[in-house]
Amino acid sequence: MSVIINFFKNNYILIAILLLSSVLRFFYIDYQSVWIDEIHTLNESDPGISFSQMFDYLYAADPHPPLYFIAVKVIFSLFGYNTFVLRMLSAIIGIMGVWAIYLLGKEMCGKKAGLYAAAILAVNYFHIYYSQDARPYPLLFLSTTISFYFLVRFIKAPSFKTSALYGFFVAFMLYSHFFSLFALFSQYVILLYFVWRPYRDYTTSKKFFIYSLMSGIISLILYIPCLRFLMAAAERKAMWIAKPKWNVYSELFKEFFGYSEIVIWFVLILIIFFFIEFIKKKEESSPKRLFSEFNLNAFILLLWIFITLFIPLVKSYISIPMIVNRYFINVLPAVILMVVIGLMQIKNHVLRACFFFAIILFSLTNLIIVKHYYTEKAKTEFREATSFIKENSKQNANVVSSLGWYMNFFFKEVKDKHKIIDRSLDVYTQEMKTGACKIEAFWYIDGHTRPYTPTEETKQFIEDNFYLENNYEGYDVWTRYYIPKKNVPGIDITKYGQLKQSNGDTIVSYIDVFENTGKTIKISGWAYFPDQDASASKINLVLIKGNTIEKLPTLKVIRKDVSGYVGLNYNTDDSGFACEYNISNLEPGEYKIGIYMVNKTTKKEGLLITDKTVVKQ
Repeated sequence: MSVIINFFKNNYILIAILLLSSVLRFFYIDYQSVWIDEIHTLNESDPGISFSQMFDYLYAADPHPPLYFIAVKVIFSLFGYNTFVLRMLSAIIGIMGVWAIYLLGKEMCGKKAGLYAAAILAVNYFHIYYSQDARPYPLLFLSTTISFYFLVRFIKAPSFKTSALYGFFVAFMLYSHFFSLFALFSQYVILLYFVWRPYRDYTTSKKFFIYSLMSGIISLILYIPCLRFLMAAAERKAMWIAKPKWNVYSELFKEFFGYSEIVIWFVLILIIFFFIEFIKKKEESSPKRLFSEFNLNAFILLLWIFITLFIPLVKSYISIPMIVNRYFINVLPAVILMVVIGLMQIKNHVLRACFFFAIILFSLTNLIIVKHYYTEKAKTEFREATSFIKENSKQNANVVSSLGWYMNFFFKEVKDKHKIIDRSLDVYTQEMKTGACKIEAFWYIDGHTRPYTPTEETKQFIEDNFYLENNYEGYDVWTRYYIPKKNVPGIDITKYGQLKQSNGDTIVSYIDVFENTGKTIKISGWAYFPDQDASASKINLVLIKGNTIEKLPTLKVIRKDVSGYVGLNYNTDDSGFACEYNISNLEPGEYKIGIYMVNKTTKKEGLLITDKTVVKQ
């Protein structure tokens, strides 16, 4: 018991930092929907498939080292197959990363530096974001930091034990992500230097070389099972990644600190302090040390950063582009430690505290207040869109998507109700045209930077054969429900008698856009029932000619501006509408534009005839 009490007494600041990092990484962890890469993790680590099948999936479609996916599959088996459990693992690994940078900072510069590094990482936007992302990036951060920790220990005290531990944790790093290879290359360059010039004079170059070779053999033997995945990744001749721009690494640096200008300025000042001290320091020599501790730390950090950034940059220009900011999370610990070493050069304790707390407070402000990290959607809302389909599906309609493989996860519990068809909208409509599949009601869902951009031929086929019955527009995702025109329910306007401008329940509306090119009309605006939540209201634009009424395909549009503009105290976010319609097939005559609304909760129903008209010659 006394051991535990002493541990808390000696480490209460570290414990507080770890608690803070836990809160920031677990809070609203499931607020965002899983995005496309996380769905890869879900499908590939499905507890319902074998490990052999999982490895085949990774090898064929997502060639990453398997350690993270093995861990995910195990926790799914233990705690259930859902997104909270999935992200829980990343959050725990992220918290361990905070602990790891404390160890590395402490080993390099002392306990105070370790605490500074842990605290800065605890509130770091980039690290928090990927600690709530179900991909191997927090594991890459953790394993790289730990491997450098054991590298420093090995350099300072080379022995069989430190060599073996370093070799083991190198293998651990290599099993996290293929970008760990670049960090490993930097470590081997560092080791080559110390083979030539050992850090301690009681260690000979030969002995250090033997220990280094032993650590390399250990890591290589442990890595052999992963070579299959490395070869699969190396065989790729093309990727979705664009060639890097000239400012790719300055953008990476900004993203590391959440694009917060104030935080970046403080960080840059401290990095300048680091380089000033680096230039001032001359290599110290003594009977016990041939390389000063400051220069050792600077040497390791600078090579770590330079080589890990340089090799992918060169390869991206001469071979295949591979620079994606999140892949460089293994450079973040080195950058933070440079900042901390710069902070340690400030001898005035008050000024040092001001710099430190400024970084902490402005990082939290940027995260919570500026970025609205916990309250605004930032990932593709696949979960919300698929939930909308399940909640609004009146029949067992097919769900069509160019991302069909990804949609299977969301429909697992209702797989007997919906058939998932992996097709683009253009391909699916072409199959209906040729008779390869029936013309019947279907949902279409797409997202992940795939907007609604069908060909004109597809648009015309849908307009001729289908009616847009329902839709959902979310962050980076959209879904539409099409029913055959023959199944479109009509609107009984005889109950209103002689039509007036306002018929039935009162509708408040405004048309923002009305364009008539002679061939198509475009209409957008908003409408709602007074004192009613708009989420349960369905809006239909209609064409009225005499006693006939025709529904137009009307998109529901989110209009968060309406409540504030009109000054309402109830939700009208779902009051927006938009329509684009080809009028070339209309019978000649004059048509009035109407807004027909039904609220399925309150049973309100109304028809508003606007002042807009369409004349077909």
